[in-house]
Amino acid sequence: MGGITDSFTLDQLQYCGTPSPSSLTFSYSPQVAGLVFNPLTQKFTDDGINLRNGTYYLTLKATQTNGEFTLFNFMLLVNTAPYFKWAPSTSSIDTLFTWQIGLPTSEDYEGHAYTLKWKLVTIDSADSSKTCVTVGQVAASPVQVFSVANNQFTVRANESLPMAWLCNYHFEITLENSYGAISSPYPFEIQIHQGNMAPYWVNGPPKDVYVQLGKTVEMVFPPTADPNSDAIILSYTSQPTYLTFASVAPFNHKFTPNLISDIGPYLMQGMLTDDNATFPKSTNFEYKVIVYNEAPVFVTELQNLKQIADEYKEYTLPNIRDAESPLTDPINIDVRQLAYNTLPEFVIYIPEERLFKFQGGEEHVGIYIIEIVLTDKAGNSTSYELRVEVLKTSPLTPLQQAMSDQLTNTGPPEFATPLKSSLSLEEGEIYSYALPRIIDPDGDQFDINVNLGSAAPFTVFDGSALNFKPLSQHVSAKAYQIQIDLKDQSNAPKTSKHTIQVTIIAKPQNATNNTAASEYFISETDEEDSHNKNGTVVVKAKLVARLRLVEITRTGRAKIRVYAQKYEKIMALITNTTFEIIISTREVDQKVTYSVERLQGNYVTLNLNFTKPEAITNTQDYDMLVVTTKKQFTFITAAFIETLPKDISMEAFIPPQISDEQAAHLVQILNSGNYASYALVSSNLLLNLFLQVQQTVKLYIALASSRTFSDY
Repeated sequence: MGGITDSFTLDQLQYCGTPSPSSLTFSYSPQVAGLVFNPLTQKFTDDGINLRNGTYYLTLKATQTNGEFTLFNFMLLVNTAPYFKWAPSTSSIDTLFTWQIGLPTSEDYEGHAYTLKWKLVTIDSADSSKTCVTVGQVAASPVQVFSVANNQFTVRANESLPMAWLCNYHFEITLENSYGAISSPYPFEIQIHQGNMAPYWVNGPPKDVYVQLGKTVEMVFPPTADPNSDAIILSYTSQPTYLTFASVAPFNHKFTPNLISDIGPYLMQGMLTDDNATFPKSTNFEYKVIVYNEAPVFVTELQNLKQIADEYKEYTLPNIRDAESPLTDPINIDVRQLAYNTLPEFVIYIPEERLFKFQGGEEHVGIYIIEIVLTDKAGNSTSYELRVEVLKTSPLTPLQQAMSDQLTNTGPPEFATPLKSSLSLEEGEIYSYALPRIIDPDGDQFDINVNLGSAAPFTVFDGSALNFKPLSQHVSAKAYQIQIDLKDQSNAPKTSKHTIQVTIIAKPQNATNNTAASEYFISETDEEDSHNKNGTVVVKAKLVARLRLVEITRTGRAKIRVYAQKYEKIMALITNTTFEIIISTREVDQKVTYSVERLQGNYVTLNLNFTKPEAITNTQDYDMLVVTTKKQFTFITAAFIETLPKDISMEAFIPPQISDEQAAHLVQILNSGNYASYALVSSNLLLNLFLQVQQTVKLYIALASSRTFSDY
C-alpha cells in the first residue's frame, strides 16, 4: 500500500480584485481512493488504508459562490515506506558480554534508498521496586552501551554496568526512504539481566512445514541464542518416524514421509534447554508438519465423443499421472453413468486396457454423461465427466454424407486461450510452458502433433507442456521454431497450425533476485542438502507467478488464469479468503464478497455476490472490478523457487448483470435460432444435391444420343 507520510500542502490561493471572496469550495479530479483534501488547511492527506503507491496527475478546482473558478494541475507521487519483513523480537542478554543482535531483513518496495533510525522510549523492570537508569542518563552516558550499524543492534553489557542498568529497554525503530516515506515505528525490546536465563529464538520459533508424500524436505532450523552463552540442547516429547536430523547444530531437520499412514498433520512439541548444571532453563515451542498427497489425474483432457447409431466406436482413456507413485499405487478407476451405479447397456469398459467400447443403436439416441473417478491407494480422488452422444443414422449417400460432413465441421480444434508466439529463456533456466486447453467447436476428438525441430536437444513435450532446459551451447541470436498442429478426427478433418519462436539468451553475470517472505511456504526439494560436499551454495532459479483476470460474465462470474510452474499448488491453496475484491468506480470503494465456484487446470472461477446486480454498469460508463491478492505463496523445488506475491491487483470492466434464469432463457432463444438456421441449410443442401444429380443424368443421356457407331 502507498502512503503520504505527513501531508502535501498547496500554496495559499491568491485573489486579484475586489471584493475578496467570502467562501470557496474545493474539489479535485480524478478521485483517488484513500486521498483526502482538507479545504481549511488546503492539505492532501492519506487515510492510511486505501491509498496505493504510484504517480497521480490531478486537477484541483476552487469555485466562488458566483460560479467563477480556477484550476491547478499538479503531479502527486505516492510511494511505499520501507519495511521489515518480520517484526523485531525481544532479546534477553546477560552481562559480561558484548552482544550483536541481528535485526530482521528490510527492504523498500520501489527500491529507493532508505535509512534506519532508532529511539529509546522507556526503561522499566519486572521488579516494580527496582530503580532503573533513565532515558536521559543513557543518552548522556560516556559509554555507548547501545548502537546500530549494518543492520545489527550492538549492546555492550560488560560486567562494570551498575545494577540500575539491569532493566528492560524499549526502543522504536523506523525506516525512512529518500522520498520521505516513513514506516510505522517497530517496537523492539532488550532485556539485560544477571544470572542464568533460558535460551530463545532470535527471529521467532519454527513455522509449519509442508511435505509431499515420498519427497524429502530439509527444514533449516531458525537461529537460537542463549543469554549466558550456554550450549543449547534440542529435545522433542515425541517425533514422527520420518524425521532425521541433518546436523546437530543448527538442528536442521529432514522429513522423508514414505508411508500412507504418514499423511496428515503431526504436532511437533519440543524444548530448548541450556546446559547449565546448577539452574537449567528451557523454552517450549511447537509447530506442525503437514504431509500431503496429491490426487491422481489424467495427463491430458478427456475428449467428448459422438457415435452414429448402429456403428462401433472405441475410446482409450489418457495416461494417468500420480505424483506420489509408486507409494500410492494402484490407482483405481471407477466408471459409471452420472447419477447411476452402472454404465449404459451399450457401453463396455475394459479396465486392463482403460478402453471404452460403444455400440449404441437407434434406441439409444441421446446424450450420456460418463463419470470417471481416479482414486489412489491413500483414498485421494479426482472426478471427470465424459460426454457421449449417440446420433441417428444419416439417410444420405456416401457422397452426400461427405459433403454434409464438410459443411457441418465448423472448424478445426483451437487453443482456448492464445498460444504464446514467442518465448525468451536464459541459458541454464528450467522452464515449463503448459499448453492452453484445447477445444473443438464441434466437440470432435483431436490429435496434437508437436515438431520440436532444432529445439529438440533442450526441449521435451510430455503431452500437456513443453519443458525447456537450455544450456550455454544453445545460446543463439536466431530463434528456434516449434510447430504445433491440431487436427480433429472427424470424417472431413480440419487442421490448425501454430508456431512458437524460442530465443535462448546468455545469462547476465550479475543476475540476482530477491524473494519476499511468504505467508504460505511449501518445499518439495528432494536434494540431500542445499550445499554440496565442498560447501558451495546451490543457487536455484527464482520465479514469480502471475495472475490474469480473463473475463467477467454477465451472470456474476470472474475467471482468473494462473501463470506458474507450480500452478496446481497455488490452485490447491485458493480459498474464499485469498482475494480482496472491490468495485473501484464508486465514490466509496464497494467491497464484493465471493466464493470459489470452480478450480480447473490453471483457471479459477469466482462467483461474485454483488449487493445490487441491477445497479452494475447501468449507465454509459462501465464499472471497474479490482481483484487483489491478500496472501503470498512460495514454493521451493529442487530446481527453482516460485513466489506468488501479495497485493497483485487485476482490473476489468463489469458488463451489465443478468440473473441465471435470464441467462438460461437467453440461451434457449439463441438455440431456437440455431436450430431454425440448421434446418434451412439442410433443406437447401438436399435440394441442391437432387438438382445436381438430375442435371448430370440429363447431360449423360444427351452425350450418348449424339454419338455414332464409330464412336464406340
